[in-house]
Amino acid sequence: MTYSSLNPQQNQDLFNQYHQELIDDLLLNDSIYPWDPKESETEDYINSLEHKFSSNWSDQEIERKAQKFFVRFDQCWN
Repeated sequence: MTYSSLNPQQNQDLFNQYHQELIDDLLLNDSIYPWDPKESETEDYINSLEHKFSSNWSDQEIERKAQKFFVRFDQCWN
């Protein structure tokens, strides 16, 4: 379904629905931003994410995947 196939009321209803979902996620979900930079656990959390990332892929694989990602990203804007 495309937005052009919607009548103005349906379009407004969808907008209101998505708007409410966004507000609910922002206000009711504590995991939107899982760390507070001022807390001491922040560095440990980030380090554990970096370790998981670096242990899964080699530098060459990261480079290859990054190149592939940016080619696809550029295609989206052309």
